[in-house]
Amino acid sequence: EMTTGILKTGTVLVNKIATGICDNVSLSQTTKRFRNHYNQNGVFLKLFRGHMNSVKGRVQHGDYILFDGSDIQKRYAKMMEGLDYVKDGDKASIGLGYWLMNVVHFSKEQEMTPLFNKLYSFDCGAKSENKEVMEAISEVDSVIDKNVTKIFDRGMDRPICRDFIIAGKGNFNLRLKKTTTLIYKGKETPVNKISRKVPLFMELTATKVKKNKKRKVTYQCGAVKVKCKIDGKEYDLWLVVTKRENGGYCWLLTRSPKENIIDVIKEAFTAYGFRWKIEEYHRHIKNCYSLEDIQIKTFDGLQS
Repeated sequence: EMTTGILKTGTVLVNKIATGICDNVSLSQTTKRFRNHYNQNGVFLKLFRGHMNSVKGRVQHGDYILFDGSDIQKRYAKMMEGLDYVKDGDKASIGLGYWLMNVVHFSKEQEMTPLFNKLYSFDCGAKSENKEVMEAISEVDSVIDKNVTKIFDRGMDRPICRDFIIAGKGNFNLRLKKTTTLIYKGKETPVNKISRKVPLFMELTATKVKKNKKRKVTYQCGAVKVKCKIDGKEYDLWLVVTKRENGGYCWLLTRSPKENIIDVIKEAFTAYGFRWKIEEYHRHIKNCYSLEDIQIKTFDGLQS
């Protein structure tokens, strides 16, 4: 009933959600009934796992799953539980609010399915952003058993997260920071130095949309085999290097389903291109449902 109300009213305000369903009792009774359900401890995980099991059939071999963080800003709220100082991704400023961990599935036909959307606060049990990332990966892996490619932006290129991603199962595509070191020709070398020795023999083009105008951007691409050592074990991976025309480098560490170097480069280039799609998802849930207007006081209720 709450899902129906949210879809019909386009809001996350509970008293307005209640007006979107056909109930035979008073509005106050309906909102009280909703409140009793969403404030229960542990309902969030029950909802998430139920949702995941209902949509996992849409995930096919070769699809992409994107992991990314976002935020909810609550500039004027004072009484909501777990308010934390978070960075506003749109304005690059610090304000009161909550952190979000989002996971979205994209098919090769670019059909989107939200999988995981967790609100967390360091005042209400969250230990670290690294732990939230690893828990999200584990939760999704426990339900999705298809051969998919996980995609991470360079914000996930931190030693704890990076090692967890590499040591885990399945294919992935992780954008690296230039100072990250990998084993290349037997030596640990920063990726920006490795890239100087990588022949950029392949040209690929991406279409970018800015202010409703499309423009084509050309990249020179190359790849080399590298290793990464974690707890004494070496993992064989690919480092895909791309350089934008008249621009900078991008380094993608990948465990690829492909074997041929040309196919590896194309797959990594295509996969990381989906990275920007999750930004559209962030904007969509914030704008279409006025997500930042949410006014639930308890943290358990907020998560649900």
